Amino acid sequence: MTRKSVRRTANVLVGAIAAMSVVSILGCVSAHRGPFDANGLPREKYFVGGGMMINWTAPQDGTAYVVMSAGGESKILQTEGLKEAKTFEFYISGVDNQGTPEVLGVKLSEAKFSLYFVPSPTEKSAQ
Repeated sequence: MTRKSVRRTANVLVGAIAAMSVVSILGCVSAHRGPFDANGLPREKYFVGGGMMINWTAPQDGTAYVVMSAGGESKILQTEGLKEAKTFEFYISGVDNQGTPEVLGVKLSEAKFSLYFVPSPTEKSAQ
């Protein structure tokens, strides 16, 4: 092998290793995004139900989040840590002085209530 072909082979190997490193790092970052989006809300994959009256049983230890969406904005209204088989209950019963159903200044007819459940990390994934 000539010096030129050795150098070319070395450059190809360095390039391949660099490319694999970038792919590996990007894969790790995307795999560890966590359960929340950029706005601090639970990701859609954790959605388990919703409505104005919620009665739901946790399939395992974790945290329940009730998110209210209205007018293009969403915010967490309630969180609760749950043990496996514990029932989570949520209901709305807000009425203002004029008899109009409201919660946090939003008409109930314009609000959507969603329940998300984020399981607790397992010992293996927590390490």
